[in-house]
Amino acid sequence: MSIDWIKDELEYMSFSDERLNKRLLKIVSKLSESPESKLSEAFGDKEELKRFYEFMSNNSVSYKNIIEGGSSKVIDRINLENRVLIASDTTDIDYHNLKSVDDLGNVNQHAKGMVVHSSFAINLSGVPLGVVNQTILSRANSVKKESKNRHLKKIKEKESYKWLAHYLYCQEKIDKPFIYIGDRESDIINLFSLPRLKNQDLLIRSMHNRKLENSDLKLYDFLKSKPILGSIKIKLSSRKNDLPKDTKVSIRYSEVTLKVPANNPDKKDLSASKMNAIYIEEINSDVSSKDRIKWFLLTTLPINSLEDAITYLYYYTLRWLIERFHYVLKSGCYIEKLQLKKEVRLSKTLAVYNIVAWRLLWLTYESRKDESQECSVFFSDFEWKYLNLTVAKKENILDVPTLKEATIMMAILGGYLNRKSDPPPGVKVIWKGYR
Repeated sequence: MSIDWIKDELEYMSFSDERLNKRLLKIVSKLSESPESKLSEAFGDKEELKRFYEFMSNNSVSYKNIIEGGSSKVIDRINLENRVLIASDTTDIDYHNLKSVDDLGNVNQHAKGMVVHSSFAINLSGVPLGVVNQTILSRANSVKKESKNRHLKKIKEKESYKWLAHYLYCQEKIDKPFIYIGDRESDIINLFSLPRLKNQDLLIRSMHNRKLENSDLKLYDFLKSKPILGSIKIKLSSRKNDLPKDTKVSIRYSEVTLKVPANNPDKKDLSASKMNAIYIEEINSDVSSKDRIKWFLLTTLPINSLEDAITYLYYYTLRWLIERFHYVLKSGCYIEKLQLKKEVRLSKTLAVYNIVAWRLLWLTYESRKDESQECSVFFSDFEWKYLNLTVAKKENILDVPTLKEATIMMAILGGYLNRKSDPPPGVKVIWKGYR
């Protein structure tokens, strides 16, 4: 990777000591060159590795200022778009092998680690723009006890407040229109009741079959009673561990008004939420009825036509990119294999790896979007000349390839076959090729 993009990406990460700025540049550069390697291998010698540990132990450097510095750069990219998607999601980073680290929280009843909630910006073409916000959550020592009593707590006392906190952060920081997208865990009436500015919308997959105003039917039965208004083939990551596939779905939609649950501890501060609901059901004949996808989406976006509903379904499918981002962090950057001995070091290293993981994911999708874009936005001169020589075997290695061409050549090094019938290379073969 060209060093220029790293300098640009770290523009807003400024520390009081200039030596720390230079050190961070070196750290990101080394980790970018070898994202899957052990730290000792990535840094090459003991002195460089020592400088890394010193940086991560320095009290002048915090997880928060790395995240916020990175977020400012992401917002610069957002400002170049007319509207963006903000996919929000939680992942558990499991450090059960680090027995000696006693300041880690729980990720479940059996393992220690970090519970990380991220909000990830994506443009409407499906190109990742980076981490807008990320927080490490504190989970109670007794996960089981907390789950039993959670219905008695107000939303600000629950872990699920993360969805509201990240939406409010986006409201404060982002001036451009955005659509905040969440999976079933984000189906929270308190989120729907938040005051919204114009063009700061929600697109949430429903988990609760909620009661409705002015109808004896609950949400799901109400939507199923509506006529099918159309069908479409769309790429869905339909089942666990599957890559997106063309899936035929039927579409129904209607305006609904969701009642506030009577047992909600915050009900005095909440009001019924008027939203649009979309029911998507898989209609592929080769999939049994019980295994078919059935999605209920809730949105504050207006639906004036079938085309609107189809567009919002497409937007929701792009939420899959935040899962790919977490996948790259874990399976491409191997953050769960870090052997750092303190939580503060682990969190700061995570903040740095966010940049590396985003850049790999960005290349995967950016290279598909603009076939004429020059490769210099990602590849150094040495790298693309090397690809011309060893993969394309060009007589003239000074013939500058496009970003798409260079990315495919790099993916071939990672095992991509590049047959006519093959889909574009995925992030895994791309990072293998870069290695």
